Amino acid sequence: MTAHILRQATLISSRGTNTSDTLSITGSGTAITSLDMTDVTLFEKIVVANNKDVTLTLNDANVADGKTMSIDASKMTSSTSNLVLDLSNETNGDIDVIGGSSADTITISSSDLAASIDAGAGNDKIVFASANLTSIDVIDGGAGTDTLQANNETAIVDADFTNVTNVEVLSSNAADNAVIATIGAEAMAQGFAQ
Repeated sequence: MTAHILRQATLISSRGTNTSDTLSITGSGTAITSLDMTDVTLFEKIVVANNKDVTLTLNDANVADGKTMSIDASKMTSSTSNLVLDLSNETNGDIDVIGGSSADTITISSSDLAASIDAGAGNDKIVFASANLTSIDVIDGGAGTDTLQANNETAIVDADFTNVTNVEVLSSNAADNAVIATIGAEAMAQGFAQ
């Protein structure tokens, strides 16, 4: 489904009816916003169906409290097709992500449940706000030089890196955003280079 159709039709019937409903999104270069996704509910999976740029921002209503949704962008196999995925509006659902082969930017959710991010190939960026990265989150940067980036001032304890793998760089998104990180056994085991 293209972003254009999603905006105009609101999926016509925006509610899934089974336990394995899939929303297929066709990248068209047009961003799909949180507002566009407001009435999209009861889907268990979102699949990117083609090999073009996709920008998608979820709405908190997309995943019910305690439920799980997966997002699969593995069909994005071109090194020039980028996924920009913002999960930050989600507060109480579990979202599992498989990224594409290019330089994806994935902002993790603010959910009280674990995030599961497999960024795939490419030089990916996994973005988080303070308190949204915890020891229960599973983040795999995959191949490439991947970055874990704070988007505000934050303090990170070593335990927060427990399930982080294949991420080489820790940074902030602005020079005036201080990131205070306790680099201990967990962080060093992940091999952060910077």
